[in-house]
Amino acid sequence: MKRVLAIGLILVLVMSSVACSGNDAATNQSAGDELAVSPDVVAQVDDETIEKAVLSKAFTMLALNYQAQYGPDVLEKDVNGKKLADIMRRELLDNLINEVVVRAYLEADGFTLNAADLEKNFQIYKEALAKDSKSMQVLTENDIDDDFIKQRIAAEMYLIEFYDRIKQQLEDAIDLDSAEMANQVIKVEAQHILLPTLEEANQVIERLADGEAFADLAKTLSQDPGSAASGGNLGEFGKGMMVKPFEDAAFSLKVGEVSQPVETQFGFHIIKLNKQITVADIKAKPDGAAELAQIKKQLAESQLSEVFTNELDKLRAGHEIKAFPENLVEPAGQTTDQETTTTTE
Repeated sequence: MKRVLAIGLILVLVMSSVACSGNDAATNQSAGDELAVSPDVVAQVDDETIEKAVLSKAFTMLALNYQAQYGPDVLEKDVNGKKLADIMRRELLDNLINEVVVRAYLEADGFTLNAADLEKNFQIYKEALAKDSKSMQVLTENDIDDDFIKQRIAAEMYLIEFYDRIKQQLEDAIDLDSAEMANQVIKVEAQHILLPTLEEANQVIERLADGEAFADLAKTLSQDPGSAASGGNLGEFGKGMMVKPFEDAAFSLKVGEVSQPVETQFGFHIIKLNKQITVADIKAKPDGAAELAQIKKQLAESQLSEVFTNELDKLRAGHEIKAFPENLVEPAGQTTDQETTTTTE
């Protein structure tokens, strides 16, 4: 593992995957499943327990990352009626479970962490920490020492190894050299006009039908600052490079065709397809081989989140997992959940 780690960032990835997967640490226990659980334990994977102190320290490190990126008040942000900090604790609990099952899988497969890489990542983290006296103070106040930091870096390295293996498997499974793939549309070239409301988008559709030029309307009406000045031109793009609804619409159009309004989180898009680019077209370029290699990576990336989540689910299904979210450390001034909940997978 040669990658330099920014500790905690892989947690964001895995936590997002867990949130989509349906693995919920707060699922009610089955009837008659009564357990005498220490209040110091937040989860158990087979015979291995996950201590509340570990979760608390890991949360402190993750919170520092979030605050550094999004501001000191980010943990107080309301997300669907819950504080972000509370959501992060619940999802971090699932992530700690994932760490155990991923480590068990990789070690059973013969993988061992490279001690030199672990030390290198630790030193990089410490060097960055030395420039941030406030974070150093927070870690000290929460009894987070070098040994614990190394444990967190090691856990992250296991997760990244698992992630990279899945990514490589996806890339290896994509065969762009077969005869069947030669005429496959792999990239498109398009323009778009971004509007804030469906009503405005429909008005533009009417103006296009009356013969107004797409590029002119994009220049005057599009809310996309990156493409409006060029008449809405987005250039060439492949799968996995745009948000899914936009991508699906663009790849379904015929050359010269204009879409109906397509809604994404950015607003309503009207898309005009200008060109379809096949595998054969790219192979014919002088640098076609390098471009196809990059496209393989992009195609793998477009599938990675879903496949990563599914593979985590498969690993978890092979273990007896019990989570005790009622033992989570709660924010100051808040009470813990009253109901006792566990989940067995």
